[in-house]
Amino acid sequence: MVQVEALRRSAVPLRPYTAAIKSFQLMTGPAGGPARVSPFVEWNDAAREVAFDANRIPGTGAWATYLGTINRAGLTGIAFQSGGFAFGSRDAGLERLTAFDPMAQETVGGRNIYVKVLGTNEFFSPAGRPARNDDVVKRECVHGMGYEINRATYNNAATQSAFEVQQTIFTPVDDPVELHELVIKNTSRHQQTVRVTVMDEFGGFDAAGKWGNAQRTQNIELGDVVAQSGATTVYYEPNYKFGPWSNIGFATTFGQTRRIVTDLDEFVGPGGSRETPRAVKDESYQAQQHNIYGGKAISAQELEITLQPGEERTIRSLVGLVKNPKDAKFIGDPKEMVVDRSKAEALVAKYAEPEAYAKAFDDLKGAWEKQLFNLQVHTTSETVNRMVNIWLQFQALVVFAVSRSLSRFESGLGRGLGFRDSLQDILGYVHSAPELARERIIDLLSAQFPDGCAFHNFSPLSKKGNEAVGGHFYDDPGWIALALHAYLAETGDYSILEERVRFSADPLRPETTPEELAPAPVLEHLKRAMQHMYTKTGPHGLPLIGRADWNDCLNLNLLERVEDGANYPEVGFQTAKLAAKHPSETRAESLMIAGLFIVAAEQAALIYDKAGDSAEAQKLRAQRVKMIAAVEQHGWDANFGGGEWFRRAYDRNGAPLGSALDPAKGATWIESQGWNVMAGVGREKGWTAKALDSVDSELLTPWGIKLLNPPIRGFNPQIGEVTAYPPGTKEGGGIFSHNNPWVIIGNLMEGTRKNINRAYDYFQRIAPWFFSPERLLQYQCEPHCFAQVTVGPDAPEFTQGKGRNSWTTGTAAWAKVAFVEHILGLKRTLEGMVIDPSYPDDLISKEAPTTMNIGYRGIRYNINVSNPNGVNRGVSYILVDGKKIDGQLLPLFEKGTEHEVTVMMGEPQPVGDDPVLHMPV
Repeated sequence: MVQVEALRRSAVPLRPYTAAIKSFQLMTGPAGGPARVSPFVEWNDAAREVAFDANRIPGTGAWATYLGTINRAGLTGIAFQSGGFAFGSRDAGLERLTAFDPMAQETVGGRNIYVKVLGTNEFFSPAGRPARNDDVVKRECVHGMGYEINRATYNNAATQSAFEVQQTIFTPVDDPVELHELVIKNTSRHQQTVRVTVMDEFGGFDAAGKWGNAQRTQNIELGDVVAQSGATTVYYEPNYKFGPWSNIGFATTFGQTRRIVTDLDEFVGPGGSRETPRAVKDESYQAQQHNIYGGKAISAQELEITLQPGEERTIRSLVGLVKNPKDAKFIGDPKEMVVDRSKAEALVAKYAEPEAYAKAFDDLKGAWEKQLFNLQVHTTSETVNRMVNIWLQFQALVVFAVSRSLSRFESGLGRGLGFRDSLQDILGYVHSAPELARERIIDLLSAQFPDGCAFHNFSPLSKKGNEAVGGHFYDDPGWIALALHAYLAETGDYSILEERVRFSADPLRPETTPEELAPAPVLEHLKRAMQHMYTKTGPHGLPLIGRADWNDCLNLNLLERVEDGANYPEVGFQTAKLAAKHPSETRAESLMIAGLFIVAAEQAALIYDKAGDSAEAQKLRAQRVKMIAAVEQHGWDANFGGGEWFRRAYDRNGAPLGSALDPAKGATWIESQGWNVMAGVGREKGWTAKALDSVDSELLTPWGIKLLNPPIRGFNPQIGEVTAYPPGTKEGGGIFSHNNPWVIIGNLMEGTRKNINRAYDYFQRIAPWFFSPERLLQYQCEPHCFAQVTVGPDAPEFTQGKGRNSWTTGTAAWAKVAFVEHILGLKRTLEGMVIDPSYPDDLISKEAPTTMNIGYRGIRYNINVSNPNGVNRGVSYILVDGKKIDGQLLPLFEKGTEHEVTVMMGEPQPVGDDPVLHMPV
């Protein structure tokens, strides 16, 4: 594997704009420098990078990273170490500039680079796809904070050709462009000429229409080829002149372009493909430069360069997306249809200068340092430091930017942002980007119905809910309290409660009046959400499940079903008619929502206390007590002679789900254990400890805690889509990383040495930073991010332990809460920050303190935690600037000040009843 020496030996990464390829070394060479966890993965924590041997990556061979997640112009992209990338706005369905097919991992669209050695039949892609040629090319890929670097060495003894190539891709902080730089060096002993082709495949903006209605989209695409100040730009303007769009896409290559192709079919040629395109392999092919006029629009620009031995050359290019106002699309008389391209032209002119690339990359690195600044820790574990300081925070912002919509498992079509998903995601990034959290909360609340429920999906572009999916997933309102509490605890900014936000009309209630949709304060939105949760209850006094709760596939309350013996499902479970249209049928209840409400109600009550509304706070606490009683009476399975755990739900007929008395429906489920333990239900009776023991005995696997056990075998429409999954996959008994932290937090709240060590063990089973080389080979997903799900032990052996659906998972947020707030003990509360660590044995050092540098409400706390007695939990005293404080709540100071904090751990103190210390967020 190739590697730049400077990256190995220095804390300063090689800057792409330096155009300096100094010396390459194989990754399998002498040890030293960055940490190597397997033969194909190395970490460079100082540079905040991870490198892969791109020729040896397991699985699909298409590990991804994200670009532009902190881009202020609202653009983002996904890049693959296998080559290609997708780029567009943060609504991956409605404003996608480059094409992307997540299911075609080997030839992923977007951008492809080809290097053709003139006078030979040889050509290759630096990143490996689409033209691999592995016999003569070795590759590595580096993923950093918002950028990707691909490096390749080409050495063909037969043709005596040799090159070193470095390709860098990143999105600057401020501009709506993706910048690309290719450095190519002649390492042979003779002069060589190469032709470099930069091919961008356009995505049509309306991504679903691009592929689902090609007979239309392939006839509305227009664009021009324009030369401008040493650069050639292909403008991409589908449905612009003759339709409603006002987006302008553009692809620019700087330098003397030899030939240009703007149609994919012409580029690949008869019988050709992206792997072997005619325009690359056939040196005699003469393309006629033409504008885009229908067809499969691309920008393929070829440059020819001659290199002396040891000489290198840099080729820079970019793609961009700008928007014009709807009423200012043209210059002069609109009837003349002269497109106003001034914004794009200005960007091309700006990045025509190499210094602009240098500054943009510097600014990107600096912006990420600022994002990471508020949370930096140093523990006895290098792995923990790497995860917390770098990659956990990076993934949290990735998930904020794209939610669940775009990954190598998600096409980005149709979903937009998940309501519950995005509210939970706030828990992961609010410490680093509180202004984004505030904006996101307000946007999401505009998707809330007047009754307190909400659309389940939301478009960040149109600011509207997804009517195709609709709403009435009855856990959705509960996450409002958690997100709002997290924002207020982090910032102390109570002005958000007065912000007025409109409501959305519920598609199931066409009679909604304009007055019901009028803007109301955020505090009123919170009130409606809580009211929805405690008024929509069933026969046992437990919350109704609605269309589903957190498990979208647990569909107990739907009316529209097929009869036995019919072909099913004729109706999609998550879009079927709700039984809410028929109140007598709305009976199914969720124990998971019950636990969520108990936690959310206390957090909402704390907010109302701060807002001065003691009456509403008192009402919520009374409803909380009532819900606890309902769970104690109807939720504990041992009450009925069953297992020692919390039941999962009651179906429409009043039968329990998640009971040892009915194992055919899955005896033990993770969600109700996690939430009712976090809620503290039955703690004084020993129930929480017993529920956690049951999780350990019934649900634990080598790869984490699985969703349920035993898996439900056989399709049952009365339970829902969860029964349609084969055993061991996803809802069929897979390991959801997302809900594992709920149980981890529950164990940490129990506070015993056994529970604390158990929690850390569980964490290491789902967090890939801890995986052995053998486990990484089995996992197959990227080692620097959580996967949504791992295939469980009920699946066939050959697929067990594989990670699926990486990157876009709520695990990042909950892992941050579990590790930072509960293990490291940095608990944000409405009063300030409480220090309350729970250290597993593996993180205890009697000699070396744990240090944590935290930015909180504009204050810098430098915290040193000493543990000379080696205890797992308990704080003897805390010094702030040398003075002892009462309790564990750090005092607040003026913004911009810095303070030294010494925490001395002592004998574990008993867990009290303070809800501030016991709330999970």
